[in-house]
Amino acid sequence: MEDAPYWSDRDNERQAMEAKVFNPLLYTFLDFARFAIPALAAFKGRWWQLKHAWQYDARPTPDPVKDATGDALNLQNATDTLADIAARAGTSLAEIEDLTNSLAHFGTTTTSMILSSPISWRNVFDRD
Repeated sequence: MEDAPYWSDRDNERQAMEAKVFNPLLYTFLDFARFAIPALAAFKGRWWQLKHAWQYDARPTPDPVKDATGDALNLQNATDTLADIAARAGTSLAEIEDLTNSLAHFGTTTTSMILSSPISWRNVFDRD
């Protein structure tokens, strides 16, 4: 089944929500925040034209192992950054670093699994 129309419709709905709800809410917040945040009050430019992007959950992929392998290869070749990969996965670099630090006592092979394959806590802690 072709899912491109679904993603296209979802993207259109998100763009409409950004234009009608999210961006006006952000601009209203910034308008009030300039009284509390000195950096916003000192900003002389047009703050409503600042470049920004809304981050949504990542799209599911048909083959997550292939995607993880490609991400690891891109990191090794320095053609991609961990922050960009994390953003596409719907997480943040800080969350990945926290997970890596919490798994450090398992050794480097386990922490490298974070970059090379999808991981769940069950996979890490339910080992024989």
